[in-house]
This record gives sequence, C-alpha cells and structure tokens, in this order.
Amino acid sequence: MRLEVEGHGDAVVSLPRGADGKRRVVIATHGNYDRPEWQCEVWRGIVGDSAFILCPRGVPRPDSPAADDIRFTYSSNQELERETDAALAALRERFAGYVDDEAPLYTGFSLGAIMGVSIAARAPSRHRRLVLIEGGHDKWTQETARAFAAGGGERVLFVCSQAYCANDARRAAARLDKAGIATRVVRGPDVGHRYDGPTAAETKKALPWVLESSTR
Repeated sequence: MRLEVEGHGDAVVSLPRGADGKRRVVIATHGNYDRPEWQCEVWRGIVGDSAFILCPRGVPRPDSPAADDIRFTYSSNQELERETDAALAALRERFAGYVDDEAPLYTGFSLGAIMGVSIAARAPSRHRRLVLIEGGHDKWTQETARAFAAGGGERVLFVCSQAYCANDARRAAARLDKAGIATRVVRGPDVGHRYDGPTAAETKKALPWVLESSTR
C-alpha cells in the first residue's frame, strides 16, 4: 500500500498479515534507477509476516524509461534520513498500536546501502543493526565505524552477489570488528548486481543472526 509522507513522495508499505500486536519495522531502501515497490516485495519474502516493511520512495529520475515506468533515486543521505524519519512518523500515526519502531532494522541495496552507512553513523541508537546488500563498504572508515559503535551500533550484515563486493565487504568488516561491532559477510552465487533471487535467499538465511539476542 502507499503511505503519504509529509514533504516527500509516497512511501510503499507492506503490511504483516494477522498481526495481533506490535511488529518491528524493516526499512528497505532501494538502489539507483530502482523502485520502492520492488524492495517491499522482496523483503516481504525474506521476513514473512514478522514485520512492517517500509520502503522510502526517493525522487524520480528524469531518464526513466517511460511515463508509466518511473524509476527513483535518493538525492543525498541527509535527504534520505529526513524522508525515512517522516515515513516512520506517518507509519506510527497510520498504524498506532501495531508499529514497534523503537529500533527499526535498516536495510539497503546499492545506493541505499551506501547512504545507510552515513545515516547509521549519525544515528546509531536508532539504527543499531544493518543489512547492506551490494554496497556501502568503502564508507566504513575508522571514524564512521567508531561513531557507529560509540552510539550503540551492534551488528552489520554484508550480503554480496559479486566477488569484488565480498572482498570490499571483508575489509569493511575488519574495520567494524576492530571498533567492537559484530559483522558477517555472506557471499551468494555470482548473479550480478542484484538483491532478489539467490541473493534474497542468502539474506533470508543470514537474517536470524542479525536479529538474535535482540529484545525487539
């Protein structure tokens, strides 16, 4: 379903069926030249009915294929953070009593992963656990790793479907490990730069590690 977000384009929300109490929130950010609907669909298959899936829209790309096939990007990590905060507020208001957004799980593919590192380093108490798919590795400097750890960051899962991604992720994981952050690097089949199919299957298998020992 579409969710109106003040000051931004409508987000897409995938609802957990049969919820009789609060459910966590998974924020699923897309890549460049992508669509939020696609992220919500894939992440529903990954988490089942255990969570709300909130997919920020971003801004339209002028080079979209057609008027009825608009693709989206995010203009900056600061703007994505503002959009995400506004979308969470709208979700809380729309589904009061069912949304547990105290510590949402941030997930990002490609551009969403790249921008997610800066967002998490600025607000680690809100985004303590991350799933970064095919992106974000070079953004983990010693400074961002330390900031994430100092503010309450806990775990980062890297999922890669290409060899260079896995190599870069291992180097980023080493910096995070040194700062005291638990990490895991998952290398799926070499299917190119993608988050669905075999890559989503590998993400689903690793997700319990991301969430274990969490009170959420």
